[in-house]
Amino acid sequence: MENKYDIFMSAFRNFTKLKIITLLTNHDKMTVTQMSKYIKTTRSNIYQNISELLKNNIVLEPEIMVKKNYVEKYYRLNNDFFDIDNLTLEKEITKLSNEDFRNLLKSFFLAQSMNLNIIAEEIDGLNDKNINKLKTVESMNKMVTSYGAVSDKFSAELIKIYEEFIKKYDKENKEHKKEYKNESNIFLFLIFPNVKYLV
Repeated sequence: MENKYDIFMSAFRNFTKLKIITLLTNHDKMTVTQMSKYIKTTRSNIYQNISELLKNNIVLEPEIMVKKNYVEKYYRLNNDFFDIDNLTLEKEITKLSNEDFRNLLKSFFLAQSMNLNIIAEEIDGLNDKNINKLKTVESMNKMVTSYGAVSDKFSAELIKIYEEFIKKYDKENKEHKKEYKNESNIFLFLIFPNVKYLV
């Protein structure tokens, strides 16, 4: 029987499954029809992958809603599944073959590009009233959109800051989850070696 880490790694190496996970991270719950707008594959392929995610407890049993003459199934992530010990995960990753590790990295970056596409499409669909809300000083003060390159030294310092932030976030989120339910800010923290300097 596969352990949790094998299941996790297997799901992240499969790009359709990774897209489903990414979509459900962004949208809380979705139907297969809604997913098919973002995932360019057949609906039967999405259903097959959803079934495997359900079997592996990554996705919860669907919430069934009857609308007029048809039934809709809404899928959600099982957030408890992603409560994974990072040290163990790092050990599991180091055991991967080079090819599996390459595919895992590619899948991760493609998932992040999908996250950014989702945000871009949502911005594209905003009306003028909501665009004006984004342009307010209050909203602009919550935005950081930046890209750059840093030395190994600064990279190590940023990672330490991030690790402290995550500890604080996890603690506060457990204590104040209900208070923050109507507040949501997306963040993508990425530090990765520039591959052109690896050769």
